[in-house]
Amino acid sequence: MQLSRLLVGVIAPSAGSDEAFAYDVVQEILSGGKTSRLYRSLVFERRLAQEVDMATDRSTFGSASVIRVTLTPGNLPAAAEAVLDAELDRISSTPPTDAELRRAQRNIVARLYRALERLNGNGARADLLNAFQMWRGDPGFVNQVVGRYRAITAAQVQESARRTLARDARVVLVVDPANKTVSAR
Repeated sequence: MQLSRLLVGVIAPSAGSDEAFAYDVVQEILSGGKTSRLYRSLVFERRLAQEVDMATDRSTFGSASVIRVTLTPGNLPAAAEAVLDAELDRISSTPPTDAELRRAQRNIVARLYRALERLNGNGARADLLNAFQMWRGDPGFVNQVVGRYRAITAAQVQESARRTLARDARVVLVVDPANKTVSAR
C-alpha cells in the first residue's frame, strides 16, 4: 500500500552563513528524532503520521529545506497540514524552551564530533574541511563551529524560524498515490 505524503519546502539560509547556524537549531528542534516537536505532535499525540523528517540541501547561494510527513492510512493531509502549520507558527512566534535549545545544540555538536572522528565518507572530516573551504573560504573554520552552535540563543532560533518558515514562504505538495493525485500550493 502506498501512503500519502505531505511535503513542505522553504528556501533556507545559505550554507555556512551565520544565519544557517540558527536554522540548524530550528531544524533540530522541529525534527531531531522522536522527541522533536513535529514527531511528538504528528506521530505520538495525534497519530496522523507514521513518519516525519526534515532535511536541508545546503548550497552556497541559498539552501532548500523540505519537511516530509508520511501519513498513516485513513488520515487526511489537511489534518496533518493544520498540525504542521501550528507547530511552525509556534516556533516562529515563541522562543524554544531552554531544555529544547540545549538538547538541540547538544545533538548537533555530538553529530559534528562523530563526523570529525571519521576521516573519509559522507559528512566525515574531509567533507567538513572541504565544505568550510567552499562556504567560508577557510577550512580552519571547523574549529569555530562548536562555539557557534553553543552561542545560538532562543531569540535567534525564533527569528530564523520566523523568517524562513513563514506561511507565505512555503511550498506545499500533497502526494496521494491511492487517488493518483498530486496537488501543490
